[in-house]
Amino acid sequence: MGAINFSRKWSNLFGLVFVGAAIVWSVVAIPCWSTSSQAPFSARGQGNAANTSRSGKGTHPALPSVRLGDIAPLDLSKLPQLPTGERYVAVVNGTTITERRFAAELALAIEQQQFSQIPSPTTSDEAAGLRAALAQPVLDQLIANVLIKQLAERRRVSVADAEVERAVNQTNEKLPPGRKLQDLAVSYGLTFDEIKDTFRALLLAAKIEDTFGRDERDPTPEELRNFLKSHPEANTPNEEIRVSAILLKLPNQATTETRERTRRLAERIVQELRGGADFCELAMNYSQDRASAPKCGDLGYVSRGKMDPEFDKVAFSLPIGKISDVVATPRGFYIILVREKHPTSARQAYRQFKKREAYLRWFEEEKRKAKIEKFL
Repeated sequence: MGAINFSRKWSNLFGLVFVGAAIVWSVVAIPCWSTSSQAPFSARGQGNAANTSRSGKGTHPALPSVRLGDIAPLDLSKLPQLPTGERYVAVVNGTTITERRFAAELALAIEQQQFSQIPSPTTSDEAAGLRAALAQPVLDQLIANVLIKQLAERRRVSVADAEVERAVNQTNEKLPPGRKLQDLAVSYGLTFDEIKDTFRALLLAAKIEDTFGRDERDPTPEELRNFLKSHPEANTPNEEIRVSAILLKLPNQATTETRERTRRLAERIVQELRGGADFCELAMNYSQDRASAPKCGDLGYVSRGKMDPEFDKVAFSLPIGKISDVVATPRGFYIILVREKHPTSARQAYRQFKKREAYLRWFEEEKRKAKIEKFL
């Protein structure tokens, strides 16, 4: 397999997701393994975030659709201990996941939750509920991280140190000036080696998945017709785009006055951009998306269904380099700039689907056979 283009292959998966050393979330957003239908690090997976809201009507499938304040607080007081006295939250085929690592990942998951559709907690009960709601998906992905490395060793799949360094460097380039993964790791109680360990697991997963597509043949006309019937999006041109955006958020239950004031500001920004203003500068000054604003509004590569339907409708019909009108979504008002388009043929989509299907089937069987103990 050729060298993996880390920033291209993985940076398109933006959202709240759960991986070991979750510092990586804000720049590459790796999808999680939290249900039986999804393996870790699936290149086209969407990542499961919390399905939790104050109204009880959530938007994500991984967690129960209940009020944050109604979720019982997380209790870590009865965790088992290693001989060293350090407590742990899980054991995967003999490999322990410590409370320290879990707590660091969970803290970052809470920090990152504003990138999803989940309303931010406003009371101490809601904050405790959010922590408890995110705990299991975070733990599941840490388990997946360990398991994928064990499986890679068994399949004799390896990643060179130089590949890990390349991935780290590509990610550092996406961070705002003066910020590096090394520094971010320390601020969340993680070591830089743990960050690199996550990149290694990610790259191992990519290599393992690629092995499932080596013998994949082209579909017959009938197979392709059946595939497109059940996956019509695969027949849509320009399936993947690289997009930048400015987001002006709306608070929950925003008044008509607030909506109109925010819309007018968005329209003024559009006028400035069409008058020649620099998109990067305005994104850094105005966008309220904390992940993309420091990166000039760059959301990376986005596939259909990743963003809100209103966003997709405009973004995938917008010519490269043209500024969109103001786009109203549940999150707020977007101004969109498409930078690149990458069409994917239906046959390519079919082969990718079959490769992922085989990979998921294999991983689910390996997960079933693994000895996994969880103590949450």
